[in-house]
Order: sequence, then structure tokens, then C-alpha cells
Amino acid sequence: MPTPRSARPHWAVAVLLLDRPAEQVLLSYRHGRWTPPLTCAPARTACPQAALRAARHWWGLPRAQLAAVAGAARTAALGLPAHLALVLAPAGYPLPLCGPGPGPWRWWPVAALQHEPGVRPRELAAFLDGYLQGWLPDGTHTLCW
Repeated sequence: MPTPRSARPHWAVAVLLLDRPAEQVLLSYRHGRWTPPLTCAPARTACPQAALRAARHWWGLPRAQLAAVAGAARTAALGLPAHLALVLAPAGYPLPLCGPGPGPWRWWPVAALQHEPGVRPRELAAFLDGYLQGWLPDGTHTLCW
């Protein structure tokens, strides 16, 4: 007997939109924290592909690309992202002012994230700084949500 659709395992994927030239990232304020928006990916679907589909759907980014780095949650607790995908906004494309669901939404300078206690995941500033400065190696890195 097939598993009911609602009972199939899914991954929560945090979709982080980065404007690389301006070194800023789009976050939403929910439940007292600044976080990237989430999408859901069936367990058999690759999380990066789910993130790209979400970015194209939410922001209309036709040429969005994934960075070679990604984040993975230390624990996949209920309601927390299991994967963080870094989506690069296409150069020259108008940047969105908001994302899916309620806001408020804000473009954060990466340098300002380290001074904001309400940003999640906690290591987001170091993760993005390492990517932008080139010292974070390609691959998946564990983050504490």
C-alpha cells in the first residue's frame, strides 16, 4: 500500500538569496528572528533543486544559480531547516523587496549580521563572510539553527 502523501518524509530547505556585489542577503522577520524563507522538498528530491525552483517561483529569478557552498542543520528537529541553499541573485536583475509569506523583509548587509542577535542560523554571518571572502571551502557545512 502506498504511503499517504502527507506522511511521506520531507526536508525543510532554507533559501538564502544573496546579492553578491552588494554583499547583502534577504531575510524575513518571523517569530522574533531574522531568517531565510523556507521551502519544502520531498525526501527523494535534491534540496538544491528545490531551492532553485523556489527562488524562481518566489522572486522570478530566471537565471538564479546556487553557490558551491551549502549549510546543513546540526539537528533536523521538527520545523527546522535540514538544508540551507545559497542562491546567487543574477547580476543586473532587479532585486526583490520581499519574499513568500508575511514579512517584514529586509536586505541585510552581511557585515551587519554578526551584530544582530536575532539572526538564525547563528553562524550565518561567518558562513556568508567566508563565502564572500573566499576562505570557506566548497561543500556542505554544519550550522546551528
